[in-house]
Amino acid sequence: MKTLMKLFALAVPVLFAAACGGDTACSLAGTCMDMGTDPTICPPNTTLFRLQNGLYNTTAVSGIQDGCNLGLTMTSLSSQRNVVNDTMTATATITSQDNSTILGAGPVKCNAGVLTYGPTTLETGACRYESTRSSNFTLTADNTFTLQYTETRSKFMSVPGMNCTIVAPCNIAFTLTMNKPVQ
Repeated sequence: MKTLMKLFALAVPVLFAAACGGDTACSLAGTCMDMGTDPTICPPNTTLFRLQNGLYNTTAVSGIQDGCNLGLTMTSLSSQRNVVNDTMTATATITSQDNSTILGAGPVKCNAGVLTYGPTTLETGACRYESTRSSNFTLTADNTFTLQYTETRSKFMSVPGMNCTIVAPCNIAFTLTMNKPVQ
């Protein structure tokens, strides 16, 4: 009987999480609860927002810093991004629309987190370099977030047979506001 009660105690939170409705406060991991009762999880009265998988539109771009002289503009940064929310680990990953470029990945708790990627070695034109990325991620409403992105590029070297003229480390930064189109 005790074993049955233990199994029931473990199953109830899972069933409750699976039953979360549209008006229920649920964490990024899909756990539904009265967030006001446990201040160790989130501050009291925190409204938790949902993050669904899929393509998100850029609705605003600000704070562009282009220390690497890439020609970054509001237009060039206004593309769609793909979001994957792993509800089992409460981890969000943000990539380019075609998933070829990872902007960052990391845990999100109480609507916020730091998403990182790298260091990784990349190649652009005649240059090979190390890229390290970090973003402050904040959910501001259901399927709406801001991403304060920074990237440091360093350890430049020439691609074999080419001449990379960049030698000093450089940084880029920008802030995106993104939301998932209503379907």
